[in-house]
Amino acid sequence: MKRLFTLLTLFSILSTYGTLSGQDNCADAIQLEITEMCDPMTISTIALSASGNGPDFTCGYGTGVDAWFTLIMPDGTLVLQTVDVGDLDDMVMQVSTGSCGSLTVFDCDDDSGPGAQSQISISALQIAPGTQLFIRVQEFDDERGNFGICAFSPAFGPGGNCENAVPLQVGSTCETTEIDNNDGLPSFVQSFCISPTSVDYWFSTVIPPSGVLIVETLDLPVSFDMVMGIYSRDCGAPFVEDCDDDGGDGVQSYIHYMDGEPGETVFIRVARLSGVGSTFGICAVEPDYVNGDLCSNAISLEVNDECEFQTFSLEGTIRSTNDIGPFCAPLNNPFDLWMSVEIPESGAVNVITESTDGISFQIVNGTDCGILREAGCISAQTNERTVSGIPGETVYLRAMNGISAGEFDICVQPSERLRGDVCATAIQISPQTTCQERVFTNSGFSNSEDGFPFICGSEGVSGVDNWFWTTIPPSGNLIIETTVPSDNPINDHVLQVYEGECGDFSIIECNDDTNGTASQVTLTGRTPGEIIYFEVVEFANNSFGNFGICTYDVSAVDEDGDGWSVADDCNDNDPLINPDATEINDNTVDENCDGSLTAVHDLGGILIDIHPNPTDGRLTVLTADYNNLSYSFMDMQGRVLDKGQVSPQLDFTSHPDGIYVFQVVDRSRGTKVVEKIVLSRH
Repeated sequence: MKRLFTLLTLFSILSTYGTLSGQDNCADAIQLEITEMCDPMTISTIALSASGNGPDFTCGYGTGVDAWFTLIMPDGTLVLQTVDVGDLDDMVMQVSTGSCGSLTVFDCDDDSGPGAQSQISISALQIAPGTQLFIRVQEFDDERGNFGICAFSPAFGPGGNCENAVPLQVGSTCETTEIDNNDGLPSFVQSFCISPTSVDYWFSTVIPPSGVLIVETLDLPVSFDMVMGIYSRDCGAPFVEDCDDDGGDGVQSYIHYMDGEPGETVFIRVARLSGVGSTFGICAVEPDYVNGDLCSNAISLEVNDECEFQTFSLEGTIRSTNDIGPFCAPLNNPFDLWMSVEIPESGAVNVITESTDGISFQIVNGTDCGILREAGCISAQTNERTVSGIPGETVYLRAMNGISAGEFDICVQPSERLRGDVCATAIQISPQTTCQERVFTNSGFSNSEDGFPFICGSEGVSGVDNWFWTTIPPSGNLIIETTVPSDNPINDHVLQVYEGECGDFSIIECNDDTNGTASQVTLTGRTPGEIIYFEVVEFANNSFGNFGICTYDVSAVDEDGDGWSVADDCNDNDPLINPDATEINDNTVDENCDGSLTAVHDLGGILIDIHPNPTDGRLTVLTADYNNLSYSFMDMQGRVLDKGQVSPQLDFTSHPDGIYVFQVVDRSRGTKVVEKIVLSRH
């Protein structure tokens, strides 16, 4: 009985693995049958061993049991694919040419097929028909079990693959070509742009004489979410030049391709984002650019002392490339217009916009139109922004709207550089006994180039920096720290600290990420009263927003709790007196610690008196000449809350209690005064 059981077991093993004896090594590789669609052969690896034949796998991690197959390259496209048929669902596959013992790897794949399986697609343009191929397969985790493998050569119709691409005519306007691809097949081309198993459709077109091509997919009565890629070179090894999903209207795709050579043939591949079949429209256009359509032909805006509005329309504009964002408006803006401004000697401009059509403005800077970075935004609600820069530098303004074309008015006036934009206007941060966060923004700021290159971290948004200074407290010790505020935060900052004076200082220390993604520098043994400068940059994520700063030490006592320690406050027993306080006229108190007892301002030869301050919201402005005087009433972040023509009585009672900035500009002289206003109804 025992002998019979042994014979039955042996028979079972031979029956199960008898067909596998030929796949253990390259010389005995199993011949794969090429079919029209995937018809998998089931393979068991339980009785196989590691052959050690051929080159090592150039992808995946499996190093153990392998199986060998062979076939002859057909005339057309060959697709090799591993599939799930049992318990092995993560296979690695490598294809080689040559002969056993002298193989050359052609391609290796892990996870490009269904799920975690492998897939390799080969064109007859890559390997000549009649060439013998050797396929080596192993499991990713060296497990044993069953897997499926198939080899097939699909019969592609027009548009089914690159070799059968359908010509797409380039017109001067968008003329829709309608495509029904519900019965299509995947072309199995591997690229980051479109999944190799997506049902796709191919076109070919010729780059027009201008070298610029716009291709977009369009909605039909039955619409799908389409993805589109542009490929160059040839069908044997197509190279992805550009790829887009949802850059067009709704969920359609839009590519503004500017890197082609006139007369060059490129291929356009379109697929449904998810699902099998699709219907879609497509068109290709050679754009007829007018002023403002691109950064390179931006409309130049004049900088005038008086706000002389110019009116523009987005109607008929051609949407430009979205390579620089935008972060301040949706990506798929069908309408945009480019303008340029040269920064004057003052180092900044004030940009004022008016529109009832919801148009936003992107502030862009960089060395030229090929290397650009977003430097801030003017939203449809903000309407005004100060933009700093280097005198003579060109700053670009991009008007955008994703809903309708619309019109807008814009004017540009000279302005002073934002406080903290350069070392000379660094903002004072008074030390406290604990970290008391003060919030700032980097939007609208420039690269001052005042400091040294950062010796830690990485500078983002073209090196845009914010400058601060502080004093060493009595202990000689100080902690300087960046924080992440709750409102519109920049999440990652770099901090560099200096000793000396602006233009003549040296680096003390640089820090990145000591405090999470924020930074912290601890100074010890310094001279009490010593002035320390420091600058903050965003960490190379090219983002704009808010960040916090604090400086502190247990010896930095602030008796009156007004945010200014005794070393920086001219009266540390009165919280209404400190360098941030507002000067009140006609008393004997120096509220803002500047050594002066008056709040009467000289506006280029015209005296202007602003009072009372604090106020319940009703403000009196006295001057000899109100002509050409305009005002802006802003919050402490520079957002304009109210503006208009200056008159003797102004009413701001609709705003809540708090500290605000009141700015008066003389448009005829290009001069201005700025005063902090305290609204208090108590």
